[in-house]
Amino acid sequence: MTRAWRRPVKDQDVNLYSDFFSKCRPKFATFEETIIEVLATVLAAPEFLYLIQGDSEDQANGSTTVSGLELASRLSFFLWSSIPDSPLLELALEGKLKNPEVLDSQIRRMLADSRSQRIMDFLHSDYLMINEALARHYGIPEVYGQEFRKVTVGPESNRGGLLTTAAVMTMNSTGVDSNPLKRGIWLLERILHDPPPPPPPNVPEVDLTDPRILSMTQKERMADHRNQAACRSCHAKIDPWGIALENYDAIGSYRTKIKDKPVDSTAVLYNRQKLDGVGSMKDYLLAKRQDQFARAMVHKLSSYALGRPMSFSDRGEIDKMTQELRESGDGLKDLVSIIIQSELFSNKIKRGADDE
Repeated sequence: MTRAWRRPVKDQDVNLYSDFFSKCRPKFATFEETIIEVLATVLAAPEFLYLIQGDSEDQANGSTTVSGLELASRLSFFLWSSIPDSPLLELALEGKLKNPEVLDSQIRRMLADSRSQRIMDFLHSDYLMINEALARHYGIPEVYGQEFRKVTVGPESNRGGLLTTAAVMTMNSTGVDSNPLKRGIWLLERILHDPPPPPPPNVPEVDLTDPRILSMTQKERMADHRNQAACRSCHAKIDPWGIALENYDAIGSYRTKIKDKPVDSTAVLYNRQKLDGVGSMKDYLLAKRQDQFARAMVHKLSSYALGRPMSFSDRGEIDKMTQELRESGDGLKDLVSIIIQSELFSNKIKRGADDE
């Protein structure tokens, strides 16, 4: 119960489940079967299934910071997606976990890897994490076996970073062909944290039964769609990002032709920035949008770490953490430490805050 609920067990807890065991024992043939039933009930408790914030004692004394045990849970679910291990719980129970030096040592232990990774590798890298099957799909030779490993690649591979992975391209396709609209929206939402507004009501859909439309490329169809006044403002912001990824088909294979015509992956962003395929787009993101991407990473990883959406009142702390990240060199391990040592991570959730 202590391990499952991530807190010391009280006498009334033990008495409750001891009574439950006594009631269940006649219904089962063996002691082991009875214990399994009791254990199942322990694991069905809200304290195991959910991250419970505070208790009546915390609420009574008006505490605004998480306890040592709550901090241990936040750490373990953030870094391991699981419950705290014994060393983490022992430090929490001894009241030592909030000590900055102890906390930093636990972060390093839990990351279990002293190598620092730069966040900008998400946008572009000169390596891939692949196995033989994925290497074959990407056209990369001399990779054998099912285990994933780091493989150095050059510009000729047209890979590197998250944007060119088959998973991202496939989930943002129609299943038959690429979908520049879905890809553009995904990039704005996930990479830049700048989602476009929802479409206005009664927006006409593209008529795929029209022979004129069917004869067009994806880029031509989108240009035709943008000609409608109700669609122009939003699509001008979305479409260019997706068009720059047109060299990747529905399953993320690289292509240079579509229906015997050269792929046209050139586009112009709403700020008049010209893009010429994914390489040009990466260069632009790395040269002009690093701050925005870094803030998006801080925002999204903080939301994951806390298990809640970021609110308007969190903006100041998000900006502060972003600045710390940029000054520290954009390391992923640095970002983890910055989030854990932030006020957001150590404070309780502010009730009634509006989502950002």
